[in-house]
Amino acid sequence: MTESAIVFSPATVERKRDVATGALRAVSELVVNDQASAQGAADWLGDVQTELKAIKAMKDSALRPMRESEQQIRDWFRPIEEALSQAVDVIKAKIGEYELANRQLQREAFSRAADLYDSGDDIAARAEIVVANGHAANRKPSGASTREVWEAEIVDASAVPREWCVPDERRIAALARTTPADSDPVQIPGVRYVRKAVVVGRPRKK
Repeated sequence: MTESAIVFSPATVERKRDVATGALRAVSELVVNDQASAQGAADWLGDVQTELKAIKAMKDSALRPMRESEQQIRDWFRPIEEALSQAVDVIKAKIGEYELANRQLQREAFSRAADLYDSGDDIAARAEIVVANGHAANRKPSGASTREVWEAEIVDASAVPREWCVPDERRIAALARTTPADSDPVQIPGVRYVRKAVVVGRPRKK
């Protein structure tokens, strides 16, 4: 079911922006040091959250037609882009396999040439160099360039040195978050727990 649009004018937005910036200036000077001021702050929090909810609804109402049009256009082009992107990946993979194989053959030819030079067979060594250069010439397709890079694969995580490991911050944060406030979190060397107050305000009904 389509939600009804919220009608507003640029003048309304300008007015609400002035109110919002004024509220921000005011709360910056807010002092909460006793029960009465805490209650006043909680009331103010509710009012601000109510206004924030209304502003977000107004913004979403204005953006909805554009988002719906954008989504429709994205849906039109997505399968085309996906197919072409996959085609690009397939072509690159095939060129890359060919290039890597050629470079490996070149390295092997240079290695054989070095061994032949060391053994004193200069003629055979030069022949291997010609072979190596031939492999280099074969891997220059017009319109595409290739470079070799290293990629790391973890084959045994337990063997990786400590200096190359990163603490699992999400897991540690989840441990702290799920520990009851009246209990102490499990102590982990190198981790310090800090108590923080999480304030949840309720928008006030007008």
